[in-house]
Parts: sequence; C-alpha cells; structure tokens
Amino acid sequence: MQTLYAHFGNETPDAIARSIVRELRVLCGVSGAHVRVGPNQARLLGELDEGVVVVESGPECDALEQVEYESAPVPARHGWALPAPGGGVLVLSCESVRSPERAVELAHLLAAVVRLAAIEHERERRVLALEAIQAELTEQNVVLQELAVVDELTGLYNRRFLERRLAYEVDRAQRYGRPLALAMIDLDFFRLVNERYGHPGGDAVLVGFARIAPSTIRGSDILMRYGGEEFTLLMPETTIEMAARAAERLRGAVEANIVTFGPDEIKVTCSIGVASYRAGAAMTAAQFIARGDAALYRSKHEGRNRATVLDASVTPDVAGGDR
Repeated sequence: MQTLYAHFGNETPDAIARSIVRELRVLCGVSGAHVRVGPNQARLLGELDEGVVVVESGPECDALEQVEYESAPVPARHGWALPAPGGGVLVLSCESVRSPERAVELAHLLAAVVRLAAIEHERERRVLALEAIQAELTEQNVVLQELAVVDELTGLYNRRFLERRLAYEVDRAQRYGRPLALAMIDLDFFRLVNERYGHPGGDAVLVGFARIAPSTIRGSDILMRYGGEEFTLLMPETTIEMAARAAERLRGAVEANIVTFGPDEIKVTCSIGVASYRAGAAMTAAQFIARGDAALYRSKHEGRNRATVLDASVTPDVAGGDR
C-alpha cells in the first residue's frame, strides 16, 4: 500500500481508483468497464463516475461468474475479463485491448486500491463508533457525578456536596476576607408527621419544603439536605444581618405552606440557626457547622418555629430591608 501512495503522490484511495479507471478507459477506447466485486469493494467503485458500473445481479453477473481468475485477459461476453485479486473480476467493455499487459497491471492495482479503501472505510467507521461511545460515556459520567451529589427525594444537593462546597467557601472567605453565612434548618416535630401519616407523608413534607424554600433565597445561595429532616443553607457574600433576614423569610414561608397528602393537609414549621464565618479566626468548616448547630439548638430550646442568630447582638428583623 505504501508503494501505491508513493506512485500516486499520497492521494486518497478514491482519487487513485479514478486515475486507474481513466487509464483503463483509454486502453479500452470505448464506454468503460464493468466490475463485479464484494459489498465492501462495491462501496467505493459504485461511487466512481468514470465509466465504471458495479454488477451485482442479472445476466452480466452470470457471465462474470464463468470467467476464470487467470493472469491474462480472458475473452468474455462483454469484452475482456481481467483478474482482480481479492475477490473481483474487471471486465473491459470493448472488443480489443490496446495493451493487455498494462491492463492486467492496472486491474491488479485497482483491486489493491479497492481493498485499501475498504480497510480505510472500516477504520473510519470504527473511529466514528468509538467517538460516539466516548461521547455517550462522557454524558453518562456527567449524569453519575450529578447523581452522586444530589438528594434523590428532594432534588437538592446532598451532604457530600455540602462538604465540598463548604470547604471551598470557607477557604475563599478566609483568604479574601469575604462575608459568609449559613443556616441550619430543622423541620419541627417531623417524627410526629411520620407517625401520623407514615413515611410517604413525611416524604411529601420534605418535598414540599424543597419546593417552597428556593423561592425565598437568592440564586447564589445553596440549599442542601443535610440529612433526615435537616437542611443547610449556605450563603456566600452574606453578612450576619442579611442572613438573619433571609432565615426569617424562609421560616415564614414554611409556616404558611400547606402540603397536600391525599385527603389530608399537612402544615409544619421549622427552626433555624444562623451563624457567620469569622475571618481571621482560623475557623474550620466543621467548626462553622457547629456554630450553626448551636444556634439551631437554641431555637429548639426556646420553643421552635423561630430563627436564632448565634451572635446575641443580632436579632432577626423582617422589616430590616431586602437582602
């Protein structure tokens, strides 16, 4: 095959085949040639418009089947039959061949080119198939990565995602001195909901919370399911005062929400603990979460259905302006 490319100047198999067929037509001096080849070879030769006809059935096919594969032109019903090594016979549609030796040489060359084209077409097909498989695997990997960090029930990010994102935001706040706040949220008396309505009723309440809560926060805030009936709201670029107002807004929305479960209507409230990251205090992500938990515990201890800020000097103020 390297000899073929060297002889024809590294042209494509299609171009080489056309060059060979053009010379064969000169040797024939008339209409062109008929070729009987296998399916893969026919794919190439069927595309040539230089007087080549691919014969797959009919009387022409029957005539070609009677031709012996010899090393010299053999008289045939349609002209001269030349051997094409690799599964084909080239029939020159003319009464005489000007140079039988050259025609035989070209027939062998054409057969080699056809085989080469079939190999390259198969390689291209496999490359395209491999690229399609790789694209599908990439898409599946993206889906799997998303599933790994998304809570299946609520559609919110899960605790695994929280751990990664919280570490990133804490590092950013520490490095650049940017404000950062979080809220730990717990649905009040959730165990009683499960006892009365069963776990499907509890699931409906969790889904209802996940549906209503995003409407009360900013697009840059990240709401995650921490576990069970507990959630975490991470608020980058947010001061403790802004976080307190956001928590109170969320608490009010949950209290006003009604979850329909079959013939029943379920109402729940939530307790929230708000904490801010103190830049320069070398606080870890775990310590940051602990501050939010401490504020949440205070909300539970003081009667539930409230938002508590860890810093005693800051009180949630619904009328304190937009966040």
